[in-house]
Parts: sequence; C-alpha cells; structure tokens
Amino acid sequence: MLHGYSIHWVDDLLMRLTPLRELPAETIAARRFGAGRACYTGCGRAWAGSGRANAGGDGAGVAGPRAEVGERGERGHAGRASGAGRAVVRPGGTRAVPGGGEVSEGVTRGRAWLVWGLAAAFYAYGFFQRVAPSVMVEDLMRDFALDGALLGSLSAVYFYAYAAVQIPVGVLLDRFGARRLLIVGTLLAAAGSALFALAPGLALATAGRAVVGAAVGFAFIATLKIVTACFPPRRFSLMAGWTLAAGMAGGIAAQAPLGALIERFGWRPIMLAAAAVALALSLALALSLSERRTERPGTVAAAAGDPGGLVAILRTGPVWLLTLYAACMSAPILALAGLWLVPYLVQAHGLGRAEAGALASVMLAAWAAGGPAAGWLAERVGRLPAMVGSAAVNAVCLLALCLVAQPPLALILVLIVLVGLGGGFMIVAYDQTREIYGSARSATALGVVNSAVLLIGAGLQSLIGLLLDASWTGLERGGARLYLEPAYRSAFTSLALVAACALLATLGLRRATQRGTPRR
Repeated sequence: MLHGYSIHWVDDLLMRLTPLRELPAETIAARRFGAGRACYTGCGRAWAGSGRANAGGDGAGVAGPRAEVGERGERGHAGRASGAGRAVVRPGGTRAVPGGGEVSEGVTRGRAWLVWGLAAAFYAYGFFQRVAPSVMVEDLMRDFALDGALLGSLSAVYFYAYAAVQIPVGVLLDRFGARRLLIVGTLLAAAGSALFALAPGLALATAGRAVVGAAVGFAFIATLKIVTACFPPRRFSLMAGWTLAAGMAGGIAAQAPLGALIERFGWRPIMLAAAAVALALSLALALSLSERRTERPGTVAAAAGDPGGLVAILRTGPVWLLTLYAACMSAPILALAGLWLVPYLVQAHGLGRAEAGALASVMLAAWAAGGPAAGWLAERVGRLPAMVGSAAVNAVCLLALCLVAQPPLALILVLIVLVGLGGGFMIVAYDQTREIYGSARSATALGVVNSAVLLIGAGLQSLIGLLLDASWTGLERGGARLYLEPAYRSAFTSLALVAACALLATLGLRRATQRGTPRR
C-alpha cells in the first residue's frame, strides 16, 4: 500500500488543486493519507493533530473555525474533537492549534519568527553565493583562463552539489531536526567560500564552489521544516513565499551591490568576507536555536522508524509532475539571473556591469514578490489554474526573448519581470507536496522536489554555455570571450523549451484531475 501515499492520489490532487467552493459536495468527502488524515467537508477542512487522526490515540483532533468533524468525516479515527479557538497540549511536546495542525510546545510567536529568520538568513546567504558568479564573469574567465562552457561548469558545480544533498538532507531533517544541520551547513559554507577565494587554479575553485553548494543545500528544506514545526499548516504557503523572498534578497545583494564592491576591492577579498559572514551566522544559530523548542519529537521518531518512506515517495505519481513544474519554472531564472543575464546585457546591449546587475536584481525581486503573490492567487482561484496560467506566461515571455532580434531594454525589463513573477509559483508545488506527504515526510518529499530544481537549473547554465561556444566568432576582451547578440538568442531557445515542459506538467495535472472527477 506504500504507507497510503499512493492511494487515490488523483482524487486527492483534484480536491487540493481546486478551490473548495467549486467542488461538488460528494467530492469533498473524507480522504485518507496513510499516517496523515485530512477530513474535508462542504464548509471547510478539519485537521486532526498534525494532519493525522489516530484510532483510539492520545492526540486530540482539532476542528478549525470553519470545519466540522462528524458525519462527513471519519469519527472512528479521532480520539476527541476540541472546539474552535482551543489549543490542545500533547504529552509528546507539541500542541494542536486552532485552524489545524500542531506546533512545538514552548514556541512563542516571537521565538517562531526568530528561529525562522535565522534559517531564512542562511538561505539568503546561499542564494547570494548562487548568483554571485554572474557579476564576476570576466574576472573568472581571465583569472582561470575559462571559455563559456568551463565558466558554466564552474558556476553549475554549486547546483550539482546542492542538488546531490537534497534527498539525504531531507531524510536527516526528518530524523534529527534542523538545528545541528544548520550549524554544520554554515561552517561548511564558510570553509568553501574561503577555499574559492584563495584558489590558485580551476580545480580548487571548483572544489570551493562544490563545498559551498553542498553546505547551503541544508538551508531551504531546513527552513521549511522549521515552518512546519513552528507555524500552523494554513500558514505554510505564506511562510514558504517569505522564505523565497528572503533568498531573493540575498540574490539581489549579489547583483549591483556586489558588482560595485568587486570593481573596488576585487572578487577574492569579497569572497573571504562572505566566509566571515557564514561564521557569524553559525555562531548566531548555535546561540539562538534550541532543538527541544523547534522540533516535534513524535514526528522525528516516526520518520526514523520508517526507512521505506523515501521509496514510497519516489513511487508516488504526484511527486514527478509537481517536481517537473517546480524545476522548469525556476530553472530559467537560475540560468539567467544566476549567470548569463549580466553578460548578455553587457555584451549584446552595451550596458555596464552595475547596470546589468541592477536589471538582474529586478528579476530576482520579481521572483521574491512572486512567492507570496502565488500563495495569495492560488488561495482564490485554485492551485491548478494558478499553475497553468503562470507556466503559459513564462513560455510566451521566454519565447519572445529568443525570437525578437535586438529587443529594446524596456521589453527585456517587462519579460524578465514576468518570468521572475512566474517563477514564484513554484511555491504552489512545494505546498502541494507538503500536504500530500504529511509533516512526518515533508522534508524528504521537499528534498526530492528541490533536488530536481537545482539539477535542471545547473544543466541549463551549462547548456547555454555550450550553445554560446558553438556560435563564438573568436572575439575576446581581456582574455574573456565575447558573444554576439544572435548567439545569445540562439542559446536562449533552451529556456523556452524548459518553460514548455513546465506547461506540459500542468496540463498533465489537469488531465489527471479530470480523470479523477467523480460522476454526478
């Protein structure tokens, strides 16, 4: 039975991707998710505990303000139901909260925001490191004698290392919690940044980037795990959107501000300073986080006792369509803002590095705004319509970028803003994944999705470099290769193809939910 994760997943997607007000009453019936059970009713949702109602268990079910547990729910699986507005403290160190779910006992609102803020700061640091090479392209090409393909590989090794640790990190988070992994990650990030800054050649520079990528790979999933532990489930989409916004703030700092600093001090001293920032963040995490107050003992124990959970997740249908959508919505932004947008604007449109970095910052700012906007829109029109619409807009914009010769800067600005906003809708897929697999498997499932996001982003960076080298005319400046505008447009066709794959994934989800619609 695969722990119930694959039972009627088409029906489950139908209910979750469609606004409740649009579903027929018989569709919104009680539905089971293995260890997690969510009782849907015509007037709202009832969550039991952390999304699970235990048969004869010691946990108390919690009915939200608009939920009812009873004839349409599964009364036999809930110990007892508390009324709206009451919080039920559990012996295991957690408390159920009104509106659904449970949070760690002892986590006040202020502490919850502090814990999230520190984890989100590490994610912002990781995003800073992710896109920093985009404003030092000519410096790296000159210092390490790189062509476009090798530069793409140097930048992409961060993504490969990041992606490689996502599933192991997810499993470890579900077993041991976030605190120790975040501290280890910040220490490794400091070491990797220092190695990259001091590297005399390409080999050590690549090793430094790989260490940084693996280290900051702890950040995003750990932050979402903390959100799951410290905030009610109904706030997950909003907090995931703000986490993405925090990451974009780090990315924006790595554009125009970093470009100005590099022009004044050089890239090596700045990367050494980044290593010092990681050390300071590690100290702050060690002093501020308490495992007892930020983890759910029952959830961690359940994950540790079930080694087959990862296999169950990988064999479940929804994860692959959701993963494809999330990865293909974010990959064009990672390829452009993370590496190739700045040299494109400098070489093909004659902008200065600071100006080009500012435009790349606009794209990241739009991505930051897209996360909360996606959660807000999906709540009102439904997840599936929001996903289909965002994928269609992205495909059209990226197709225009590779077809329009010498586009004016105003058009480029509009296109990168729309693509950035669309990228924020990847959060909808993360929220859907969390709901399907429950709190006990959330970090592992999100690790699966996040690994694909980074792998496709890294592959796209390298592919664009290869396509540019294929169209290179032999022009150089200061030892760095120069590419003409037609070469960039030809290479950017890969972006449009990736966006088309995101649209196909949403159409696959739509078809699956239509097949799962019950007959009236």
